[in-house]
Amino acid sequence: MLPESNTLPAILSQRAQSHPNDTAFLRKEFGVWEKISWSNYLENSKFLSLGMIELGLKKDDKVVFISTNRPEWLYAEMGAMSAGAVPLGMYPESEGVEDFQKLIAWSDATFIIAEDQEQTDKIIAIRSRLPKLCRIIVMEFHEVRRYDDPMLIPFTEVLKMGKKVNQKNPGLFERNLATLKSENIAILSTTSGTSALPKLVMLSHKNLISMASAINDRDPMTAKDKMLSLNPPAWIGERAFSLCWGPLTGFCMCFAENSETTFADFREIGPSAIFSGPRGWDDMISKILVRMEDAGFFKKRIYKIFMPIGTKVVELKLARKKVSLVSQLLYGLGEMILFRYLRNLLGLSNMRNAYTGGGFLGIDQFIFFHAMGVKLRQIYGGTEASGVAVTQPPDDIRPNTVGTALPGMRAKVDETGEILLGGDNIMIGYYKNQKTTDETVIDGWLHTGDFGEVDPKTGNLVMLDRKKDIMILNSGTVFSPQAIETKLKFSPYIREAACFGDKKDSVTSLIQIDMDNVGKWAEQNHIPYTTFKDLSQRPEIYEMVRKEVEKAMHNIQDELKVVKFSLFEKELDPEDGEITHTRKLRRIVINEAYKPQIDALYSDQKTNFKVITLN
Repeated sequence: MLPESNTLPAILSQRAQSHPNDTAFLRKEFGVWEKISWSNYLENSKFLSLGMIELGLKKDDKVVFISTNRPEWLYAEMGAMSAGAVPLGMYPESEGVEDFQKLIAWSDATFIIAEDQEQTDKIIAIRSRLPKLCRIIVMEFHEVRRYDDPMLIPFTEVLKMGKKVNQKNPGLFERNLATLKSENIAILSTTSGTSALPKLVMLSHKNLISMASAINDRDPMTAKDKMLSLNPPAWIGERAFSLCWGPLTGFCMCFAENSETTFADFREIGPSAIFSGPRGWDDMISKILVRMEDAGFFKKRIYKIFMPIGTKVVELKLARKKVSLVSQLLYGLGEMILFRYLRNLLGLSNMRNAYTGGGFLGIDQFIFFHAMGVKLRQIYGGTEASGVAVTQPPDDIRPNTVGTALPGMRAKVDETGEILLGGDNIMIGYYKNQKTTDETVIDGWLHTGDFGEVDPKTGNLVMLDRKKDIMILNSGTVFSPQAIETKLKFSPYIREAACFGDKKDSVTSLIQIDMDNVGKWAEQNHIPYTTFKDLSQRPEIYEMVRKEVEKAMHNIQDELKVVKFSLFEKELDPEDGEITHTRKLRRIVINEAYKPQIDALYSDQKTNFKVITLN
C-alpha cells in the first residue's frame, strides 16, 4: 500500500512528526552506540538542505556524495532532495581518475559532499574538468583544515548556516517540500558497468516509493526491527533499503564503527534484517569454515556430523519432500548443540528477513544458511528497477529461483529468454541518454539483459546469468559461468573465479585465492611467503586449491566440470577495471588482460603459466 506522502523527504518529515523520539539510526563511535532519532534525522537533513541553498544550490542541481556507511550520507541524500536537487552516489574506493571524472562531469555536479581528505584530494585533482562545480563539502573537515581553498567548507559549518537560514526564514524548508512532486527525479544511480562505463539511471520519488511499499507489503517491517548498513552507499541496493524503506516503516538502520569491526558490531546489534550481496554471504561462510578448521576435535566432530544432517533436511524441505522423524529429531539436536551457536557467531540469532541480491548466490551457499536456521531469500531487480522487483515469498522459498514479482509489479521472459520487468518502479530513463533509454524500456517493459526462464509449475522466475555472459560449448551445451564460479567460491580459500568455455570443448577457470584464509593456512603448514604473487604461485597452494576445485565439482554434470585451472598472480581490483565495486566480474576486461593465461588453459604446449589438469 502506497503511503499518503508522495516524496521521500515528505515521508521522512511525516515519520519525524509522528514518531520524533523513535530511533532512526544507531551509530557506533569509540566503542559506544549512539542513538539518532527521527527528529534528529530530519533536522540534520533540513539544515544541510538550507545551508546548501544558502551556498547557491538550486532546483535540479546535482549533488554527488562520496562516503562510506554513515548517517551523514543519508542527510546528504535527503537534504539534496528536499531542495529539489538530485543526489548521486560514487564509490569511495574509486581511484580510476578518468572514469571517476567522466561520471561526475557527466552528472553536471555543482556540489560534492566528500567524506574525508582522501575523497577531497580526488576531487581537487580533477576539479579543472568539472566546470559546474561550486562547492566541496567535507564531512571530516579536520583532515583538510590546513588546505587554503575557498571551495572547501566543513559539513558542520553548512549545518550551522542552514540553522541560521531557518531562523531568518522559517517555513522555507517546508515550502520547498511542498513543491516536490512524485514524478520528479529523486536520485541518480550508477549501473554496475560490467561491460562499459556505468550509465546514470534517473529514478523518481514514485519509482522508489512504489518499490519500498511493495517489498514492505510482502515482508512487513516495523520500528522494532534493526538492519545493519553493510553495502556501499552508492549502490542502489543499499539506497533501496536505507534511504527508501527505512523512513517508510520506521525500522532502525545501524552503522558499524568501521569495516574492521563490522562482524563484531553485527553480533552486538543482533539485527532482525540484513541485505547483502553474495560476497557478504560468502565471507560469512568462510568465517565458519575457517573457524571449524581451527576448532578442537570435539567441536570439529560435531560440525562434521550435524552440518550434513542439516543440509539433507533442508534439501528435502525445499524440494517439498517428507523428512523422516529420525532426521527431524537429529536436526533438533543439531539446533541445540551446533546451529544456534553458528547463528550467534555471525550475529544472526534474531534474523527474520535475510536477503541476498545484486549477483549470483550458489545453491550450496543458499542451503548452507538454511541448514543453520537462517531463512535466506533471493531478491532480484537492478538499478533500472529501483533496486528490487522480485523476491522469494517467505512461505515459498525455492533455492533455484529468485521468486515472484512484488505486489503491483510484473516479470516475464520473452521469446529470446530475456527477463523483462514492469511496474511503477521502472526508471524514468538514463541521464542524457535517450537513445539507450528507448532501447531498454519498450512499451513499459524494462529489458534487463538477463537470461532466465519461468518455472512452469510454480510461476517462479529463474535468473540464469547475464544474457551476454551465457556460454555454449562446442558440443552445443549451454551453461552459465556464474553457476560454476559460485560453486568454486563456496571454498573459504577461493575469493574469486572466472570460468571459460564459450566455443571450446571444455570448461576451465582462473582462480583468485583468498589472501587472508590461504595465508593463514600457509602459516599453519609452515609455508613461507612474502607477497600475494609469491603465495599464489607456491606448488603447495596449487595442490590445496586443486583439492578444493575437485570438491566443488562433485555435483556438477561431467561436461561442465572444470578440467583445468590456473591461479591469478594478483587480486582482482575494481580500480583495474577487472571487477565492479559490488564484486561482479568484468569479463571483457578479464578476457583481454589475461588472454595469454586463458590461452594457456586450452593449450597442450608448455607455457610460462602454471596450469593444473584435473582428473
